[in-house]
Amino acid sequence: YFNTVQVGGSLGAGATNLSYALYSAVATNPRNIRNNILSNTRSTSGGSNLHYAIYFAATGGTLTCDYNDYYAPGTGGTLGYYGGNKTINPVVTTQDAYSQAVNPVFVNASGTAAGDYKAGANLTGVTGTGITTDYGGTTRGTTVGMGAWELFRWKGTTSNAWGTATNWTNGTVPAADASIIFDASPSNNLQLDQNRSVTDIVNSQSTYNMVTNGYTLTIKGNLVFRNGARIDATAASSRITYAGTAAQTIEPGQYLNNKVYNLTIDNAA
Repeated sequence: YFNTVQVGGSLGAGATNLSYALYSAVATNPRNIRNNILSNTRSTSGGSNLHYAIYFAATGGTLTCDYNDYYAPGTGGTLGYYGGNKTINPVVTTQDAYSQAVNPVFVNASGTAAGDYKAGANLTGVTGTGITTDYGGTTRGTTVGMGAWELFRWKGTTSNAWGTATNWTNGTVPAADASIIFDASPSNNLQLDQNRSVTDIVNSQSTYNMVTNGYTLTIKGNLVFRNGARIDATAASSRITYAGTAAQTIEPGQYLNNKVYNLTIDNAA
């Protein structure tokens, strides 16, 4: 449950080496494969059916397989193999009714840090696995996300208030130090209603911002901003505190008008 796997790289023309994000060899034991992100972006020039997101060498036995994201966009890439059939749609097995086949949109798909593999796509998993926390120890919401990292997605459907559960796509207000991500098309800014602490903030759109609203926003991870995303920390009494245990970078353009009312550096690194 809740694994994130990324295979990358490229092979030259004529190469026939196979690769798999997940390979299941036998059907001897019961298999339960859910809530995983299985991404294989490897390519072979001119190849076909070489690089799989998931591959079942044996069928039969007891198998539960659903709520996974399969991604294999490279030349020679194929989502899955099951029962002798190669597939290019998310229904790899007969059980994959809720699986997806979309780009997980990793923070940095070629990175070497675990945090590089937080997914930006909206990948809804299923509860009932007995796993209640993510790789970083954050409690998962009432609606869980696929993969090793739980990201709380800001939609802003009801209002701009952080503390309103219906503004978050998983129906849960993020716990302290959770990582949050802005939806691709939110309906409102995300505005602090009290002092809040987060790990990472991921935002790839510029229409709606994080607004400190006179409170303190503590950042323990990174700001992964693209396409002009901003934090508005210009209101009086607003404070941004960097408090990570690893190196953090403040980049130009991350703040509205390049201004922060009050900035604190409390980084252990």
